[in-house]
Amino acid sequence: MAVFSRNAPTDELTFVETHKDGSALIDGLAGAASVIVSPNGNQVYIAGTIYNTVTMFSRNSATVELTVAQIWRDGVGGVDGLDGASSIAISPDEKHLYTSGRDDDAAAVFSRIIPSADLEIVKPGSLDPVTVGTNLTYVITITNNSTSTATTNVQIKDKLPPGTTLVFAEAIGGSCAGTTDITCTFRTLAAGASSTATIVVKVDSGASRMLTNIASATADTLDGVISNNTYKKFTTGPPVPSM
Repeated sequence: MAVFSRNAPTDELTFVETHKDGSALIDGLAGAASVIVSPNGNQVYIAGTIYNTVTMFSRNSATVELTVAQIWRDGVGGVDGLDGASSIAISPDEKHLYTSGRDDDAAAVFSRIIPSADLEIVKPGSLDPVTVGTNLTYVITITNNSTSTATTNVQIKDKLPPGTTLVFAEAIGGSCAGTTDITCTFRTLAAGASSTATIVVKVDSGASRMLTNIASATADTLDGVISNNTYKKFTTGPPVPSM
């Protein structure tokens, strides 16, 4: 199997490495017939027709380099249906992997154990109530509550309250973009780790009596608990001018 990195704008390929059967503890790629990448990009699966195998590689998303993680072989460890393994697919919910065994006249089904993270977002706000012309600061903390699974491409999405103007947005260990819908991105968040983003807005004369700010967290890694991925902060706005 050959690995290339791809330049998305130009579609240009750059050779990275080759994995050959019989080298570097690899014993299952003879007759490699089908390859698929997991939806999160962390695993690569290959069906081997000659050795009747499915080989799983762990994939480094930063370098795209691959490391052999596990090999399943027809007739070993209760595995059946891989004789002449020729095609491979992953279910839409990512929980199962399917392989056709051409010489077994069969399809083998595997359960996928998907490591999951648990992102939690908390966002206190300074000042309550606020008046026209004052700055309101939101310090958003995102925590990966998992004890073992890191998460990648972590994003905080924050929708500013109507009647406010962005002063600045910054993230420790990440970057922020946008003016009314702010997105702060962190490349990775280790198990048990936290990061913060700070968003400061100015309260305008058109602000409502109740300012509602909503922040949510997303990542490429499966999140086992989504109930703590969104946080709403309510702040009393400026009084309505008397007529």
